[in-house]
Amino acid sequence: DYRPVSRKAGEPVVDLEPFVVSAERIHDPGLLAVFGLYEHDVGDDAEARVFLEKAAKAGMVRPMAHLVLAQLRQTDAVAKPLGKDGKLSTKQADFILEPVKVALRTSAMAEAWDLTVDTLARCEVLPSSADIEIIVAGVSKFPRDTSLALRTAQLCIQAGIPARATELIDKSLPFVPDEDTKKKFRTLRAALSASADPG
Repeated sequence: DYRPVSRKAGEPVVDLEPFVVSAERIHDPGLLAVFGLYEHDVGDDAEARVFLEKAAKAGMVRPMAHLVLAQLRQTDAVAKPLGKDGKLSTKQADFILEPVKVALRTSAMAEAWDLTVDTLARCEVLPSSADIEIIVAGVSKFPRDTSLALRTAQLCIQAGIPARATELIDKSLPFVPDEDTKKKFRTLRAALSASADPG
């Protein structure tokens, strides 16, 4: 943003000088979200985080702003994990996913489920069966996002719920665009079938 420098009356030239927009001076959650997303787009994630954290506390409703805030929180948490064996702690995972849940109340976004799956896969505590059911229901709405389906299937296996992994694989396999990915799906599917066969 720019404002004109004061000039004597009658002078035709008006110079512009930059001025800094501070989150401390803004209270409207929508405007805070706009500035937060702008700072993120131009690569200043530290400043974006300041705007978006304040916007979230003020009750912003923009789903993408909540998602970006969650991404920034995850980046910070992954850099300093507090769980066992270099994993995220449950508290860190909950903090990351808090804005994701808000975003999903008003908008179904594959990116939000992708971040959810990635965060839970990094957490020291595996998701519960109830959490898996919610995640699978959300991810199933995007069968063409085969990368998301594969990672979610792997999370289901880690959580000890192979039936949901099989469901995701079968639903997404027809949409896999390349042979290498198809091979990964089929290998995982075959392993699930073998483990389910008591013989």
